[in-house]
Amino acid sequence: MPTLIIVEDEALIAISIEQMVTELGWTVLGIARDLPRANALLDATRPDLAILDIQLVGATSIPVAQRCLATGTAVLFTTGYLAADIPPECAGYPVLAKPFSLEQLRACLEQAFPVETLGQGAGE
Repeated sequence: MPTLIIVEDEALIAISIEQMVTELGWTVLGIARDLPRANALLDATRPDLAILDIQLVGATSIPVAQRCLATGTAVLFTTGYLAADIPPECAGYPVLAKPFSLEQLRACLEQAFPVETLGQGAGE
């Protein structure tokens, strides 16, 4: 089963994402609400994917994304902002606009992260 971490500063959104990805067959290794907790999660785990809210309280998740990419962890950004307000550092990576449905998340994951790139993958 593929694994992931969630970096989201709004607890209800983090719980919603956790429920959706679990339903899609992913294992959630942890949820972080800020950069220090996100870095601690990356120190302790090796996820296949990190779902990162672009804008956290007082910071962006760009440093976490850079660390993920350096270690081979795929990145999926989420945001409540308009496309024009997304930082240029996110260009070229999948971005899912909040709020999103289970089907929108499923489609994004299937398009951006084919099962063969994540080992066994969901739906085994």
